[in-house]
Amino acid sequence: MKFKLLIVLLLVGVFSNAQNNKELANKYLTKRGELVFTFTANNFQEIKQLSRIISFDHGQNRNNPLKIKAIANKKNFEKFLAFNLPFEVNIEANEPKNVVMFDPKIHKKGVSGKSNYTLSFPLTAYPTYAQYVAQMNEFVADHPNIARLVNIGTTPGSAAGTHDLLFLVLSDNVATNEAEPRLMYTSSIHGDELAGYPSMLNLIDHLITAYNDSGNSDYAKAQSLINGSEIWINPLANPDGTFRTTNADVNSSIRGNANGIDMNRNYPAPDGTLHPDGQPYQYETTQFMTLADTYHFVLAANFHGGEEVFNYPWDFTYDRPVDNDWWRYVGQEYALNAQNDSPLGYSDPNDPGLYDSGEYFDFLKSTIYESNPILGVTHGADWYQIDGGRQDYMNFEQQCREVTIELSQTKTSPSPASAINYDILDMWDYNKNAYIDYLLQGTYGFKGIVTDNSTSNPIKAKITVVGRDDQPLSRNSWVETELPHGDFYRLIEAGTYDVLIEADCYQPVTLLSKVITNGVVNDLGTISLIPMAVSAPTSLTETNITAVSATLNWEDLNVTSYDIQYRVNGIGGWILSSSSTNSLAISSLTANTTYEYQVRSICGGAISSYSNSKLFTTSMVSYCNSTGDTSTRGITNVTFIGETTINNSDTDNTSGYEDFSSTLSSDIDKSKISPTYSLSVTATSGATGNDPLFTNAFIDFNGDGDFDDSGEIINLGTIPKQSTAITSLSPVTINIPSNSIIGAVRMRISSKKDVYPTSCENFSAIVGEVEDYTINIIDSSLGVEDELLSTFNLYPNPSNIGEIKLTVPNEIQEFNIEISNLLGQKVFFTKKMNQSNEIHSIDTSDFKSGVYIIAITTNLGRATKKLIIQ
Repeated sequence: MKFKLLIVLLLVGVFSNAQNNKELANKYLTKRGELVFTFTANNFQEIKQLSRIISFDHGQNRNNPLKIKAIANKKNFEKFLAFNLPFEVNIEANEPKNVVMFDPKIHKKGVSGKSNYTLSFPLTAYPTYAQYVAQMNEFVADHPNIARLVNIGTTPGSAAGTHDLLFLVLSDNVATNEAEPRLMYTSSIHGDELAGYPSMLNLIDHLITAYNDSGNSDYAKAQSLINGSEIWINPLANPDGTFRTTNADVNSSIRGNANGIDMNRNYPAPDGTLHPDGQPYQYETTQFMTLADTYHFVLAANFHGGEEVFNYPWDFTYDRPVDNDWWRYVGQEYALNAQNDSPLGYSDPNDPGLYDSGEYFDFLKSTIYESNPILGVTHGADWYQIDGGRQDYMNFEQQCREVTIELSQTKTSPSPASAINYDILDMWDYNKNAYIDYLLQGTYGFKGIVTDNSTSNPIKAKITVVGRDDQPLSRNSWVETELPHGDFYRLIEAGTYDVLIEADCYQPVTLLSKVITNGVVNDLGTISLIPMAVSAPTSLTETNITAVSATLNWEDLNVTSYDIQYRVNGIGGWILSSSSTNSLAISSLTANTTYEYQVRSICGGAISSYSNSKLFTTSMVSYCNSTGDTSTRGITNVTFIGETTINNSDTDNTSGYEDFSSTLSSDIDKSKISPTYSLSVTATSGATGNDPLFTNAFIDFNGDGDFDDSGEIINLGTIPKQSTAITSLSPVTINIPSNSIIGAVRMRISSKKDVYPTSCENFSAIVGEVEDYTINIIDSSLGVEDELLSTFNLYPNPSNIGEIKLTVPNEIQEFNIEISNLLGQKVFFTKKMNQSNEIHSIDTSDFKSGVYIIAITTNLGRATKKLIIQ
């Protein structure tokens, strides 16, 4: 009896505890939008599944690898609950922090520093958002020769309001883009991991101070960095998460952004997964990706809190990067700096066995993948595996050596010192030299400039370390030059290497046995590549020839692009187009007509002559057969009201099909604004009238010999049985599609018993009838001269290359070009003289993306086309 009572009490306790944790979870999710909790999985497969749903905080405790500390927003926590796993809410981690904020009355008192600064350095308290913004501006105001402020975007905002994503850029010619490596530090992508926030402000102040003070111990390093590189420092990458409820303190900060999204799981993964967290890219994510697309960064670090370790790529796989030796070398340098600059005895006594010697930054992770672990350094996935991390994105997509550095076991380090926790001043003192020396690593390795041998202009080129960057698992370890200078930087471990320089349309060059030593730069100088000779393509062939279209093909010469010109054989001006591949689909051709075309190659600045002309002939328009049975019911009248009218009454057909295409037609005018025309069909009840008829009209607007294209099927409705009446939807409004040709096309009217007919159906055993007519599509706005003018050619269209090209018929000698936006505002105008077969170029690099109207005017008239700028 006592045993049974004990079991009942235990079950009641377990249920009560579970219920209590669920209530706490709901409380904090409602209050914070985010929950910190611990759960125990049944197996590693569950852990892998959950890693894509919720954020794991600091990896797995190696003594209990199935017990995970996690963070989730409300939506993802609901998904977690579906696994039905036990969990425990960490009350302390979910309650507001008690952090001291910067108070000038207290923290500037008796502290040396610039009196005009909002803050005093080094910081001993956290700045408010207003103080942070003011200080970033004051750095620039006080040192405009070496500092500038870049705002990469204003966030959607938390409850405290919107916030700016600010970078302080340091360089000797800070307003000028120079041929030097670009380095980046960014902190607190997790809004509650704030050790790096004041530390990055300290670093900015220290670099500026040391640069201007020859007596400073870091004068030489600051001079080297600011004179020889461009340093971008972003102290606060997630201000919405940091200043979640108020801009006055960081006590309510959370890991995620204002939407509760962990942005260090929100980047595309190297395995090709664009949204590994199942969330849309957050605003902050897109702004940082845009920055990396716009500027090439050679080296970077993003700073976190919650552990003390140098965490290098990859996070998504246990595979080692090809530069594993270099990563271990620079990681060990960082860790040793941090360890040597900190005293013993500062480790957390509650630490679960991840530490080795009781020093700061002494994380040690032994794995089956690493036989010789380094104190304070870990491969990312060895610690714990994640998808969608920023460092993987930067290394794989942007060829930037970015690392994740965890600065403090306490995510938001306290302002006052305590016996077991480092404060924010400790974080600065312990990491100052490590910060600076890691930045200096971005200035070492191989560097050089790649140019065109003929013009000496810098070019876009790829630099591959042979035997290293060309391996199956190199994962984009090669680097590229950056324009406008053509400079490149390849950070690499000491050794002797062959370096391959290659670029599209140039002969590659391999630099043999180039030696690099750790901590130095080897300037490979200017490498000039010789442009490849380009020839006109051969093996011209045609496929997919129809009455109105064809695909043109030619040999692939591995060039940048091709120009193609075609026309009716020997008649009129050429129609020009371009293609980045060795084929081009052309349309709006005329049936049963012979065309000629020529192709030329473009590679870099080299352009070949055009190939010899190749001829092909479009097919004749041949429409499919379709017929019905008019023994009991048939079509008695078709009325099409266009510019001219068809009104055909016919009751004597017995064959099920009648062809009026050569005798009855109607004109429709494509040039009119939103032209519409009406069509009506009547059928008879016939002898018995017991069969309802379903009626469709088919119009071959694009003249390709079928009725299968969009807009070519028109539903006319039905006629009930025992009735002689008009179809139920008549009269139907006919709209002319934009791809309609100018000329004669076929219209087919088809009525069938019980179900709607298809265009090519033979239902001779079923009641119904088919009739064919001709529709003439005209453009009344074009006279003879205007028709000539309207053949002007515009390409590429759409354009995303900052330029368009235009040709007009040779008969036109002088013309005007006018480009307007859709509001009618003129954005471009010029007058042109035309030589035979001349190609006219227009610079569109300053045009905003959108739709424009380009008009060509001469004494003959005016012609317009739509232009799309991407």
